[in-house]
Amino acid sequence: LWQWLTALGAAISVCLLLLALWVQDRLPGVPFRPGPLTRLHRQWSRTGALAMSHNKTESQTQAQAHQLYMALCESAGQRLYRHTLHTLFAQAHYLQPYHSHISAFLAGYWQQRYVPQNNVMDMHNDVKTWLTSAAWLERLHRRAQRQALQSSPAPVAVSGQS
Repeated sequence: LWQWLTALGAAISVCLLLLALWVQDRLPGVPFRPGPLTRLHRQWSRTGALAMSHNKTESQTQAQAHQLYMALCESAGQRLYRHTLHTLFAQAHYLQPYHSHISAFLAGYWQQRYVPQNNVMDMHNDVKTWLTSAAWLERLHRRAQRQALQSSPAPVAVSGQS
């Protein structure tokens, strides 16, 4: 009986430790509350969409380009258009190192949406080079924000004197 209770206690301790590490975002493969780019990167990694494949149909490639566009929109907090692109880098300043890549992707995406002759496959292959790093930077940024919120002092309520 004691052996079973000891094993059960050890199992519960390990589960609680893993839960605490997950909430503190210390587990490398399992981010806590992942951002849109991290979720997209994980989804594409699971489905093999990040693998270099020239067997993809044009509709699959267009769907992936649209998924990335929507993830960037979520990062910006609004739909992205040519005149609102600056809001993406204001909201998600950690994407600044990829400004030229993201701008090129969005220009190609918008052109492809309105002029279907654009070569979407080349645009998608360029995305693979920066999406992994951008997802990692997003995760680090979100972790830093969470830690800053946890370490900031709670507001002190001031009661009025009568």
